[in-house]
Amino acid sequence: MFVGSYTSARLALTTPPDCCCNCGGHGQLEFVDTPMKQVRFFFVFGTELTLTESFPYCAGCKGSAKRARHGWLAKGIVYCLVTSCAFLGLVMSHALLPGFVAGSLFYSALILSALLTAGYYTTRKPKRAGGTYYQPVELTEAWIGDKHIARFELAFHNARYAAAMRRSNAELIDAGVFKIQ
Repeated sequence: MFVGSYTSARLALTTPPDCCCNCGGHGQLEFVDTPMKQVRFFFVFGTELTLTESFPYCAGCKGSAKRARHGWLAKGIVYCLVTSCAFLGLVMSHALLPGFVAGSLFYSALILSALLTAGYYTTRKPKRAGGTYYQPVELTEAWIGDKHIARFELAFHNARYAAAMRRSNAELIDAGVFKIQ
């Protein structure tokens, strides 16, 4: 797939500095630029929109600022790569395998790779309770007008921080420019 158009912008939201936008902690907070991407494809060509905003993070959650969630397509690609590696490993060790595994290497590779891929994604846990391992803020929708962003929608993992963002940016929400899921 080919991304032919890249658009990036810096948002000018009022971000409340009260608590960590991920876990809600009140310790030493630091504002970290958080890039939020939206990629849309039409067959093989696509466009990428990157919006950046600074959000407060505690020391334990700072690493999640740039760690975007994998979509179903990325997880599918990881699964296919793990399947091919598992199949190669099973073929190379064919003589050492029990009969029921050696008799169906392909199905064994599918099952093994499903377990490995699911295990990988389920072990991605946050360092602090109440947070998320991935970005706590997600760009869910964006509409681009004449060379500017007409409207955009963000989703927050932390409901308390989302409520604080609603209060801080009420004028943008009332104008229909900004929406919080």
